[in-house]
Amino acid sequence: MRVKGDRQLTDEAGPLREAIRSSYPEAYACAQRCRTVLELRLGRSVTQDEVVYLTLHVARLTTEGADRSGTS
Repeated sequence: MRVKGDRQLTDEAGPLREAIRSSYPEAYACAQRCRTVLELRLGRSVTQDEVVYLTLHVARLTTEGADRSGTS
């Protein structure tokens, strides 16, 4: 994991971050919950850009799951 190796994304992608956050509000909320768990487990802070990166993965996984089950 990047957080363990001190290689996190930096907090520089403001407009892109906001676009992803507003496009995938449920995935972003899930990524925020994941952030909390990661910070507790790893004892390190997780940057907002890492949360946005997690958001993209959560959105992809939920979209793929919906496609497989025939729902959207």
